[in-house]
Amino acid sequence: MLAEFRKLVLFPGELSALEIGAGLNPLAHNVKFHSVTFLEADQAPQAQATLNILKTYPRAENTHVVNGKLQDFAKASAAGRMPAEVPKNFDVCIINEVFTHIPPRERAKALEDLAAHSKKFFIVDRYATIYPGAKSGPVYQGTLVDYRPLQAALERKGFLAKVALKEVGWSPDKYFMLSAIKIPPK
Repeated sequence: MLAEFRKLVLFPGELSALEIGAGLNPLAHNVKFHSVTFLEADQAPQAQATLNILKTYPRAENTHVVNGKLQDFAKASAAGRMPAEVPKNFDVCIINEVFTHIPPRERAKALEDLAAHSKKFFIVDRYATIYPGAKSGPVYQGTLVDYRPLQAALERKGFLAKVALKEVGWSPDKYFMLSAIKIPPK
């Protein structure tokens, strides 16, 4: 996953990033961006501890941590109501296992709203779960997050989007990675 991400962000020291759903393993910690804003929705003590750790990001003077949900953040950015300490635009937006927690009917709209504020997207989420105890071998549960509406939403907003389907050895889940780059107008 990190190798795919690095292909999208060739010169991170010059870029600003928004990472939504950083959780316990923020992807932005693996790359030294010029500035990073972390958005975390979970109010649980573990998530709050993570938020405190994120504040110690290596470039702390350029790091912002915001508590809130993707849908609310996207609506606020679309309406021009971003928190004062948060940049209004980002070079790259990382969304890691967040759409699983958003009702399917709200996913594309939230992404479209956010698309006006980023030049690139890297989205990772689960599209299937394997249950290893089935009699006839692994059984796939239905789609958890269908990447096709997300890909279409970004393409409607002028992005070139590519999807890769991945299995990770430590999880019974199957993941998609959606990379998207804004195509400059002609």
